[in-house]
Amino acid sequence: MQPNRLFQATVKELEGVLPPRVVSRALQEGLGQVDRDPTTVALSDVDEILKGVVFRHLQATNPVDQARSIVASLMERLRSAESEAEAAPVTVAAVPAEPVTPVVEPPEPSGPDAERLDALREALRPFNLYFDWPEVRKLRAQAQAIHQEIGAGVDVEASFGEAEAQLRLVVQKLEDQLVLQARDLADLEEALEAVQPLGGPRVRRLEALVGQVRLAQAERTLADAEIERGRKLARDLRKLMESNVFSADDPPETAIPGRRRRSDIAARVPPAVDAPADDRAAEGAEQDPAEADDEVRIAPERLSPEITERLLQLDLDAEGKELDALLQEHDELLRYLPVIHEQFAALRAGLAAHISVSDDLGALRTALAETVSGQRSHLEHELDAVARDVATLHGDVDAVALERALRVTRDVLVDGLPSYADVSAIRDLHRSARERSEEVMRHEADTRSRAAAQVAAQTELLERLDAALSRRGYGAEGSAALRQELREARDELAAAVAAGVADTDAL
Repeated sequence: MQPNRLFQATVKELEGVLPPRVVSRALQEGLGQVDRDPTTVALSDVDEILKGVVFRHLQATNPVDQARSIVASLMERLRSAESEAEAAPVTVAAVPAEPVTPVVEPPEPSGPDAERLDALREALRPFNLYFDWPEVRKLRAQAQAIHQEIGAGVDVEASFGEAEAQLRLVVQKLEDQLVLQARDLADLEEALEAVQPLGGPRVRRLEALVGQVRLAQAERTLADAEIERGRKLARDLRKLMESNVFSADDPPETAIPGRRRRSDIAARVPPAVDAPADDRAAEGAEQDPAEADDEVRIAPERLSPEITERLLQLDLDAEGKELDALLQEHDELLRYLPVIHEQFAALRAGLAAHISVSDDLGALRTALAETVSGQRSHLEHELDAVARDVATLHGDVDAVALERALRVTRDVLVDGLPSYADVSAIRDLHRSARERSEEVMRHEADTRSRAAAQVAAQTELLERLDAALSRRGYGAEGSAALRQELREARDELAAAVAAGVADTDAL
């Protein structure tokens, strides 16, 4: 049987943020959990699937807050589409009504341009994992714009050129990110090797995370979430090592090689302050009982100054990496507002002075999120104003490139901050189009002014000739005929002036 409309819409929405194979697997698992199939799934079922299995897949490549935001956005669009469908008017059989022409979706474009568009979309598919990248959002908007232009019969050569150039940028960004991920993987592998003697579930979790990152690197995909969790876990384990909670010469437990007994560890460190919680606990997930059994309580005030210094340095190193990640996450915002660099510089100065900036990092992250929201709102008003002004440009001004850039950038703005370079390009195109429009209008005004001045001069000359002929006292018949001819010529000039044309030949 044919899947219902809601299921089809869900697939379409999910393929915008996840690879098709992942979408298929996630929906199959989710339908099994809610005991539904594609023909019977309801909105409440989709909500449960998105918040469950789909959310877990999104967490693999996105921070938790962003994954939650994506799920909320998807659900809002699906709920809105369902509401519109339910609100559609229904013809009552008992009441005569005009025959309703069914709405037919426009056919998919065909031909060489359509094949080229299909190739572009296929090249874009692997990057659906990175929907939060502004470069990917722009490429998706460009592909959609090309689809519309093909259907409208517009020449799309320039649009394809821009989209294919954007695809090359996206591919290059992935290559650059893979290089950085390789470095992060090497750091995690080094950390794993250092804490391996600890054993226990935390070390095994770190080992599993390293394996996932290693697999992602081999498959040429990014695993940002795994790297972030691995860093936090590795830092906590290293702090345990540095605090002398564990020493490498302790005998391993016979049942689980490399794992220390809680009683042995606790005997050497007095209970005091809990060690930092792992990432799963921070995200509200239930803690593994086995892992809870391995928790160690460290009393910082009872550690030696040397150990305390090493623990602080581990925190400072982690905060430095978090600051770098925050800078990279908001690099586009800093292009709009370079003054924000001062806040980053202040935190770097604190780290250089050996001062923890953990609280300041949290405050900065919140402030940056609010600033992004404000900047998007500002850009929305600016681009709307540009769009309204484009409608007032002179008809002889070619604004096709500006209109295309506006359409793409406004689509990107729906989900995030567009590229500063793209907004700057729109500003330049708008300024140039406005200047050309004003130049054309000035030229037309000058032409009209010159024509009016010429007609005024012609009228004055005609009046002088009229007066001169009258003074010469020609015969009534000849003088009247000449004056009539001049009046006719003047009438012709007046008609030309009314039409905005100066007739020098008639003069």
